[in-house]
Amino acid sequence: MERILRVEDLNVTYGESTRALRKVNFDLFQGEIVGIVGESGSGKSTLGLAIASLLALNKKVKFSGKVNVNGVDILNASEEQLYRIRGTGIFVIFQDPFQSLDPLVSIEDHLSEAYAISSDRNNVKVNPEQIRKAVITALKKVNFTNPEVILKKYPHELSGGQNQRIMIAMAILEKPKLLVADEPTTALDVTTQAQVLTLLKKIVKEEDMSLLFITHDLAVASMLCDRIIVLYDGLIQEIGSVKETISDPLHPYTKGLINSIPNESKKEGRLKFIKGMYIHNEVIDGCPFYPRCDSRKDECIKGIPSLIETRGRKVRCIIYGVEYERSDTTAK
Repeated sequence: MERILRVEDLNVTYGESTRALRKVNFDLFQGEIVGIVGESGSGKSTLGLAIASLLALNKKVKFSGKVNVNGVDILNASEEQLYRIRGTGIFVIFQDPFQSLDPLVSIEDHLSEAYAISSDRNNVKVNPEQIRKAVITALKKVNFTNPEVILKKYPHELSGGQNQRIMIAMAILEKPKLLVADEPTTALDVTTQAQVLTLLKKIVKEEDMSLLFITHDLAVASMLCDRIIVLYDGLIQEIGSVKETISDPLHPYTKGLINSIPNESKKEGRLKFIKGMYIHNEVIDGCPFYPRCDSRKDECIKGIPSLIETRGRKVRCIIYGVEYERSDTTAK
């Protein structure tokens, strides 16, 4: 399979010392859906912003490493290169679609602009009739049965779920290689959430995109993704296929996340939970999950465990081999 995204030794620091991401390494291949899972503050959204090169807009953010999207070095790309790749190379769907859509611009103008941009970058000339036809087709693909009516609407006249489908329609029209979805269903009710997830999976496969799906909900990720990457305190703790990770989690943090999912079939009574609270950038010599881990040992605080391969997966825990890496993972 063609590799669409490669992230190498990515470090992101906010201000002088707030470490958002540390030594993040992974690949994403064509047609693949990878979920980024972890608690609030684990670095999930920062990772999505870094991949789209939106962090560079903030001068207080320091980053190092490499993010290569379809052959383009994102972190060192020029403004012209970024202009060419955003939208048609990388398309981001954020948590709140109302903040992504202009309230003074009609749905038709939003979608028409997306298709016009895609056509222009591919050196294809289109007339208004072709644009309208493409827009209506995209709306039908995202399950609007009355596209002509929707085109006349403005974002505030649609529901959150409908506006999120408009964002997906924009992605269809711009035809990006990589789609980044940052908690796109959090603000939606359960029924609408399921509809959007089903639609995302369908569109990614039909349009031959790759999807990086960011979520705090491991249950949602298990429904949608091919692989799961578990983040904690800016460090990847585990990478594996959905089936293996859910049925046989390796890292104690992954086990805690799975055990805390309500499931009537467990018949266990009181809901399990991860003890303690996540304190971002708490000063710990060693594994950042140490204070909350039920399987902790004295060796855990001797250094940051390395991400090692075992049983066909990658995991950062000394249970599977006592290896440590340098503690200095702050971006320069």
